[in-house]
Amino acid sequence: MSFLLSTPSEAQTDWVRNSEVDPMTDQTIRTAAISVSPNTTTRSQMVSLVLRCDPGDQLKIYFDWGTTVETQTGVGRARFIFVMIRFDDKTPYGHHMTPANDYQGSFVAGLGGKPDRTATRKFLKQMLASKRMIARTTAFYDGDITATFDLSDLEEGASNVLQQCG
Repeated sequence: MSFLLSTPSEAQTDWVRNSEVDPMTDQTIRTAAISVSPNTTTRSQMVSLVLRCDPGDQLKIYFDWGTTVETQTGVGRARFIFVMIRFDDKTPYGHHMTPANDYQGSFVAGLGGKPDRTATRKFLKQMLASKRMIARTTAFYDGDITATFDLSDLEEGASNVLQQCG
């Protein structure tokens, strides 16, 4: 699941919005994404933050790390990706995220890395109340990968998603 939107020479891209119709359900899927160059030296050229509104108004927020990231095993052998998150100057906290099938992406999730609408909405609320978000995880065989996202224009940049799913 690659969603790289820009060249490595740019610090941060503008929000890219997309709407497409699912050919199976004829329902609209809306996405908004922003990409940044990672603050660390890894194989990843860009890291993307993606907001997606699926049919049924299901909001998904995920990071495309641009490289394979390490997973951990939780309760019941469920796999998750551990991501440190920091909003503005608040205390950083650890978040268990659901891995994408290619292990290059991580979805905001609830306790133990399981999908949870409430956790996703809470995360969105924190994003909307912040000007900056830093996300860090561990790239497979490559060390930490850290990305800093400017969220100051999130409401406008992701308006297509927020209008449907916000």
